[in-house]
Formats: sequence, C-alpha cells, structure tokens
Amino acid sequence: MTSSAKPATALGGILARMLELMQELGEVMRSKQALLVASSTDGLAELSRREEELALRLSRLEQQRISLLARQHGLSVEDAAELPAEELAAPEQETLYGFTGEMRGCIAELQDLQDDNRVLTQRLVDYGELVLKLVTQGEERPGYNSLGRPAEGSRRELLNCRV
Repeated sequence: MTSSAKPATALGGILARMLELMQELGEVMRSKQALLVASSTDGLAELSRREEELALRLSRLEQQRISLLARQHGLSVEDAAELPAEELAAPEQETLYGFTGEMRGCIAELQDLQDDNRVLTQRLVDYGELVLKLVTQGEERPGYNSLGRPAEGSRRELLNCRV
C-alpha cells in the first residue's frame, strides 16, 4: 500500500499518518544535511526543532497504534506492543503488510540520514576545536574572564576580534 492509497481500517489510518510523518522527517533531515555540508548554521535550529516535533508526533501515533490494538484484542498496552502480526485479524494483517515495505525503506533512510548527520556534526565540532587550538596554540590559562569576555592578553581575544 502506498501513502496515497485510502486506508481501509483504523490501523491503516494510523500507519498512513506514520508513513507521511516519516517521509516529512526525511525531508527535514536532508535539508539539515545540506546545511551541515555547507557549514551553514542558518536555519539549523529551526530544522532541529521541526525534527523533534515530527519525532514526537511519530511517538504519539505509535502510542495510538498500540492502544488501538490493545482495545481491539483485549490486551494490556504492554502485551499489545509485543503482539505478533500473525495474531491480527486478516484485514489488519493485510493493512500492516501493505505498509511494511515502504515503512522499512523510510526507517532505513532515516537511520542513514541520522548517521550521516551525526558524522557531519562531529566533523564541524572537530574543525572548530582545531581552529581554536591553532589560534590559542594550546594556551592553558583561561581564555575568558568572569564576565564571559576574552581575558586580557589571551589569544582568544585575537580570535574574537578577527571573526
């Protein structure tokens, strides 16, 4: 089943919304990756906020999915979360299997994007630390005073003045 197909069951409706959110999350993560590759911080905070919002909405839908299965099968939420697909009614199984391929693809893509973005972020942090070491030449004394300004005579004072 594709995200454009009309879901036939309540479970199908939840799964369709989850798939749409996963696809939207992928778009946000690709945009974030483009900014990281360009070493641009413009818009990163907004994309991170949007990413968190989508992840929260996905979590809520997952809770709805589990609650629905618990109600339909007379199970506790914990047991419904572990319910094997084989124990679902035939229409529910068909609905679930219809989304399986697309959801697996989305999940794999999201994991790859997350891994790539983590590496890019770490490289930017490493680069920033390298620049700081080069400018301060490994200076051990504090670079900033108690007011948060560069300490007098500190090489960090040079960095802040030139950037």
